[in-house]
Amino acid sequence: MTEKEFREQIKFLITGGILEWEFSDIYGTNTTELQNEDIFFNNLEKIALQEINRYYDSTRLVQVQASGCIDLTAIEESEGYKINSISNVYRSTASATGSTATNPSLDPMTISQWQMMNGGPSGLTEWTHRYTTYTLTQQIMNTTSTDLDFREDKLGRKLYVDLAQGSGGSLTIEYVPLITKVEEVIGNYWLDIFIRLSLAYAKIILGRIRTRYTQSNALWTQDGETMLTEGNTELSALRERLQIQTNLSYPLD
Repeated sequence: MTEKEFREQIKFLITGGILEWEFSDIYGTNTTELQNEDIFFNNLEKIALQEINRYYDSTRLVQVQASGCIDLTAIEESEGYKINSISNVYRSTASATGSTATNPSLDPMTISQWQMMNGGPSGLTEWTHRYTTYTLTQQIMNTTSTDLDFREDKLGRKLYVDLAQGSGGSLTIEYVPLITKVEEVIGNYWLDIFIRLSLAYAKIILGRIRTRYTQSNALWTQDGETMLTEGNTELSALRERLQIQTNLSYPLD
């Protein structure tokens, strides 16, 4: 969704495409200055994005060169996304030791066939050693997690990775991006949540504006109280829903 589409959708949900609202007059005398409507939407987007970043958990993957200390700023520049948090760090390639272990897909029964043809005891012993190494490597690869221990320095924008068990030539980093603009909200679910948050905040803002002054002896009244109540109710319901979802992503003690 583009920023223009976002603004048009929120404005339509508030006005129905028929009513006028408070944000239409030019701010200041210079026509190049921001309009009230622009100011409203710029701040509405910031508030809604700040709110959704508390719960946003869709991850992205990036492959980097293996290192014990990784500069997160360099990753952000290459990816075009800010990093909110690191979820996991994986080995991109398997690593092991020994000639057979580094090529575990090669069956030792084929590799050592020439030794068996010799018929000597040394050939049988070497074949047995190779076969044992092969089966042990396969077992380790099937039971050992590819995750690596890491520690993220959020203030220093560094990622420290434990490479004591080896990592190969590269690492795959799984991270949650920090959403900084409307176009970065990806996925139907999160787009729906973002629109609902924005609409709730828009109702709260408009409700407070329209209840700033009260009218007496008027033939009509503003809907400020109704909008303010709707906005607060919708925002509370959304926060409760997102909080439950966040709790479900963690194991229960």
